[in-house]
Amino acid sequence: MGHELTASLSRLEQHFGSVQGILNEVIPELQVDVEWGVDPIVAGLVGASCEVTARNRGVAAFVAPLREIRRGLVAWLGFREEWVGSTAGTVRGGRLAFRSCGMTIHVGVRNSRDKPQMFRAEWQGPQRGTTDTHDATKGAGHPHWQVDALDSFVDYEEQAQVLLRRMKEEGEERVARDFSFADVSPEEHEELMAVRNNLSRFHFASAAAWWRPAPANGHAHVPTSLREIESWLRATLDYTVSELARL
Repeated sequence: MGHELTASLSRLEQHFGSVQGILNEVIPELQVDVEWGVDPIVAGLVGASCEVTARNRGVAAFVAPLREIRRGLVAWLGFREEWVGSTAGTVRGGRLAFRSCGMTIHVGVRNSRDKPQMFRAEWQGPQRGTTDTHDATKGAGHPHWQVDALDSFVDYEEQAQVLLRRMKEEGEERVARDFSFADVSPEEHEELMAVRNNLSRFHFASAAAWWRPAPANGHAHVPTSLREIESWLRATLDYTVSELARL
């Protein structure tokens, strides 16, 4: 774990230019839009190909088509990065501190707001004024992956029917299965739903060399430079695209 990463406004402008370049390697017309006049400063996506959808437990956001999975079903990319007034200064006064950078993957068809959030990759910095505790996730891995699919599909029965209809539309000869909880008691069903609804809070550490001796086996890391954030974003995006190709 290291100290919080800070940067000047002018350096952040260059950084977000680099971030846009990284995203443009995959989606050429995409632009990074930065809200400079607020604390935290927030960066997101804009562009002609973007569409609006809802993030889980969050506000509406623009997402961009990343890759067509099959027959009109598209994987969509969301992006958000935040910087806050640091212990060394304020938004107006000079330097800002890294808070988080993350990308989300949604799945859905074009021209529809319904694009369920499937998973996300996030890298969070320490809480404001500290150097050893991440925001609301003490002990979790940073950077990390989180699975959002189960949290997105709130109505299990309805989503199962949507899946079944899509399978029929594609002419796939499959045996229809009963997706109900007929063999589960009401109490067990309630417990199962509680576990399902909390699964998205599980942090899957993506930078944990647990096979190495301490202190090289840590799983929570703070970025030490803007270049590290940019490198992580490029590699994570490239990896995600290659994995989506398997679907």
